[in-house]
Amino acid sequence: MDRVMLDGNGLGLTGLVRLADAVAGPVVPPGALHRVRRAHESAGRLAAQGQWYGRGTGVGAHRSVAVDPSDAAGHALRLLRSHAGGAGPVLPARQARALMAVRANQLLAAGSGIHPSFVTALTEALRLGVHPVINEYGGVGTGDLTALAQTGLTLIGERPWLTASPDAELPAPVALRPGDSLALLSSNALAVGRAALACHDLEEAASFAGQAAKQAERAAEAYRVVLACELVAAVRALRLGPVEPSAPAFRVAAAALPADMEDRALTGDVTTAMELLPQLADL
Repeated sequence: MDRVMLDGNGLGLTGLVRLADAVAGPVVPPGALHRVRRAHESAGRLAAQGQWYGRGTGVGAHRSVAVDPSDAAGHALRLLRSHAGGAGPVLPARQARALMAVRANQLLAAGSGIHPSFVTALTEALRLGVHPVINEYGGVGTGDLTALAQTGLTLIGERPWLTASPDAELPAPVALRPGDSLALLSSNALAVGRAALACHDLEEAASFAGQAAKQAERAAEAYRVVLACELVAAVRALRLGPVEPSAPAFRVAAAALPADMEDRALTGDVTTAMELLPQLADL
């Protein structure tokens, strides 16, 4: 299988689509994962110096509520569970894989403070061809909180993976540490992934539209030839009758087409008839 590099910087549209379509697997440079580990360690040192939003406190309306350090792990789990209430149909595998690819690459930029095991689990899921159950409808806002909470609960082993076969290999469950939940949730990875797929599909449709237009033009030209042949045959047949019709269309066609009724090649007659078609259409 081909490989697409995820390093927090260079993921383009083509690479993202290949990962989403499962025709390529991810590869993460060791240096990129090392940066994530260093950022995680820095975040831990900063968190020890005070109460940071979502890590030492609640979120939203509970942002002023302090979290007891002894309950930090429980707070992280509650944060995922409380945001995972999605509804509606399950997203297609392609969109779920796009979310995982985008979020893994975002986290590899090393600005979230998340533990690197989450990055490893996301890329391992892409490699193994499994994805989380993500509902179509979730929270309203700039972050894809519900989709990422459902993804997070899957990564830690609380929700099942969707697989192509019952005996498919699965990523090992990740240990949830203080700060990991908010770091994972703070993203619009699903919106970015779906927009990228839509952009790619639009480009594909546009390229096929040009081919379709050319084929339609060829079909129209062939139809004009058929009509011209029918016109030549009709004029020759009507000329054999005792009285020629007085219809305007016949008069125009008879005036333009040769009166010679001998057996001969009719290529020139057909060409003349094709040139007459627009004039006859106006009658």
